[in-house]
Amino acid sequence: AGLVQGSLLALRSAQDYLDGSAEGAARCAEQALACLPAECIDERVLAQTVIAAARQMAGDLAGARQSIDESLAQARGPIDRCQLPLLAARCFIDWMAADLSALNWVANQDQRVGGAPWGGDGGGLRAYFLGLVQYQRNELALAEQTLLAAPATATLGYRTEFSFLLAAVYQALGQAGRATGIVDAVCQHLQQQDDLPALFRAYAFRAELALRQGQLALASDWASGFDPGPVHFAYHFSSAPHLTLAKVWIAEGSSESREQAARLLQLLEGELAARHNMRFLIEVLALQALLQHGLGNEAAATDLLGRAIALAQPGGFVRLFVDLGQQLLPPLKQLKLDTSDSRYLGQILVAFNDDWLACSGRQEPRADLTRRELKILKLLAVRLSNVEISEELCISRATVKRHTQNIYRKLRASNRREAVVRARTLNILLDA
Repeated sequence: AGLVQGSLLALRSAQDYLDGSAEGAARCAEQALACLPAECIDERVLAQTVIAAARQMAGDLAGARQSIDESLAQARGPIDRCQLPLLAARCFIDWMAADLSALNWVANQDQRVGGAPWGGDGGGLRAYFLGLVQYQRNELALAEQTLLAAPATATLGYRTEFSFLLAAVYQALGQAGRATGIVDAVCQHLQQQDDLPALFRAYAFRAELALRQGQLALASDWASGFDPGPVHFAYHFSSAPHLTLAKVWIAEGSSESREQAARLLQLLEGELAARHNMRFLIEVLALQALLQHGLGNEAAATDLLGRAIALAQPGGFVRLFVDLGQQLLPPLKQLKLDTSDSRYLGQILVAFNDDWLACSGRQEPRADLTRRELKILKLLAVRLSNVEISEELCISRATVKRHTQNIYRKLRASNRREAVVRARTLNILLDA
């Protein structure tokens, strides 16, 4: 009786969470744990995950993290069924809190977090979350390397999301054909598997990708057949179908479509704020700013975008804004921010410029590097400091710094490590 009752309570707790009832979800999950015997690993992990997620939804981020850590410390059972789902839950909590630093810290723990290893299929999960952070921070070469080097991911339905992330990376690098090929292959596979929920997300992401490629007609075809149904606000992954729908309506630009987008975004803003889902609230605010800019309401656009930037700056989100397209640039340039936020805004504006170059069909940067820059790049690869490079090449430190900045710009990198990774991806170092 305890097993049946506990299992039902665990399932009910998950449904309460999806319905937005943090209190009801936590209560049912606590009751489930009280009923379930220790050997019911899957059901207990579900209940533990719901408790943590409900605390985050209620605004208790510290309590949510503590709950996961306590569950990890007490975990007994197969890694793939016990520790990995809890680690994934911790990562999703940080993702929804828009805390890329915390997410990066968890994913970067090579061996143990809260007493639990990234073992079993954990290597692929770990790579997914690392790649997600790197992508959002516009460290595209690192994200590509991380994802390509990852072992096959077999748990928790991550194969599909993993492929979407890799496609987004290639799209941002200007390789639209490669990105489309990945998504088309995923859709074909899911059709063969008759996995309707995953196929639902795949079609939505394909429309998202079409928008980024300027193919509004394809995205509109998806939107015309999309049945949003009840809106669930427990968004976890890097894209959400309802936000894609709003993007299509904004891009269509008619009075009717803009009104539809405004209503949907207003609904999403209220619900996401109430559920403390900061990651998607940031995107909703940016989309509202984009909508107001299109209507000529510049003051409203600036205010909304300023709120989005303030929420996104601590985590260092960059791609979230860049992926909305060049039309977001005018309101971004109108922002007047303090010093720290201005530096962050500068990073976003630089990324917009790089994105335009990539998507305009610019050739790979191989031929752009001078002979001196190639020599310095090779020395960067063996981890020489600027002082050591200046001594090696008999040039000033200022000259080294200038050449290094040129290398970063040409390779679309933000630091030494990313420049070296990007250069190796392009086989540039072989000629250095």
